[in-house]
Order: sequence, then C-alpha cells, then structure tokens
Amino acid sequence: MTTIVSRSSRERIVRTLLLLIILSGFGAAYLWDGYIGYARANVAGLLRSQGRDPKATTITLNLTAARGREIAELFESRSGGGDPVSALGPPSIEHEGDSYFVGPGGWLRARRENGRVVEIAWADAPHTETDQLWQRWIGWTLGIAALAWSVHAVRVLRFRAVLSDGGLTIGGKKAIPFDAMTALRADPSRRINVFELEHRGGNATRTVTLNAYEIRELPAMIREICERKEFATPSTLS
Repeated sequence: MTTIVSRSSRERIVRTLLLLIILSGFGAAYLWDGYIGYARANVAGLLRSQGRDPKATTITLNLTAARGREIAELFESRSGGGDPVSALGPPSIEHEGDSYFVGPGGWLRARRENGRVVEIAWADAPHTETDQLWQRWIGWTLGIAALAWSVHAVRVLRFRAVLSDGGLTIGGKKAIPFDAMTALRADPSRRINVFELEHRGGNATRTVTLNAYEIRELPAMIREICERKEFATPSTLS
C-alpha cells in the first residue's frame, strides 16, 4: 500500500499559532504599559495640562506615592523649614515657579517663592501605581500562558500521523497494526470526519478517537483502512 503521512490540519495549525501570537502580543503590550508606557503617558498628560508639547522627561523610578506623601508630610511637620525635596535632585519639570518631581505613578509638586519651598503636595497620575501593577501582573500571566502554549504549538507543528503496512502511527506513539484493528465506527455524536477505531491492545480492547482536525489526511486514511479491513465506510466520512 501507499504510505500516507499527515500533519495537523491547516485549521488547527492556524488557530494554534494565532492564539500564540495573541497571547504574546497582549502580554508584551501589558508589560510595556506596566513598566514604561503608563509612566510616559502620565508625564505626557501633565505636560499637556501645562500647555506644553509632550516630550520625554526624567522619571524618578524610586519616587513612589508612599515616598512622595512621606516627603510632603515631613515638610508640613517642619513648618516649611529647610528643603525636604533637595535629596531628590533636580526637578523633572519646572513650570510657573513650581517644581515637579515625577515618579512612575504621580508627581510631587513643590511650589517655590523667593527661592524657598512654601508648599509640597503629592498627586496621583491618571495611571496610578496600582494600575501599573495590574498591567504587570496581567502581562506576566499572559507571558507565562504564551510560554506554555508555545510548547503545545511545537507539538502541533511537529505532529505526524502515518498509515503504512505496519499500521497506524499517531504522533510517534506505538503503531496500531492492521491485524489489531477490530472495528471502525462513526463518532457517536455524528460529527463529520470524526471516528472511533477499536483495536486490541494487550489483553484489552481499546478505542482511539480519530479527528480530521488533528489529522489532515484522515479521510484518505479511513478509506484505506476500510478497504484493507473490509469495514463499512462510515456515513460521516466526507
């Protein structure tokens, strides 16, 4: 007989790769926003509110909301004495006498008069630290899912089913010899191109489900099996 070698169906390959692309793409997008994109969008929004063109500016990564509020409270407790923002270095933005020290999730606004800081307040940005944290969590979750799915995708791409004189081999498993095949039936739910192959395995009778979604050349294989074993051709064979 002519050996029939089959890969996974095109539909299965396309769907598998499409889902991998979706998981990877969305995972990367969420991680980008969580680590970079949201912080940049916050700065751009602040600059627009000041009537300025959005552009890259310095973001102090360790300036968290908790740290910003702590600095503001320290200023109030010292009754305006000293300059509690000096340790932050040069401000990210200077606008109309105000200095803005920008963190990933907000900014510390220091108002100066006559060279002295007279007011400090922390403001959460539209994309808060919590928002960014959620983006990271979702991104990493999708990234892990994409990694797991990529393993499945490799299996789908490497899948082979072979029908030869030695019998039917599916995905590299032990071949089912023709002599061991005892019956071939249509799927109980009458799905098109889905079949049940009954065969002897050791001292037991086993049944394997054959699906054209997984085996591209399954219809040709079914016809060959029916001809060789003199089985009735299932009515659900297309």
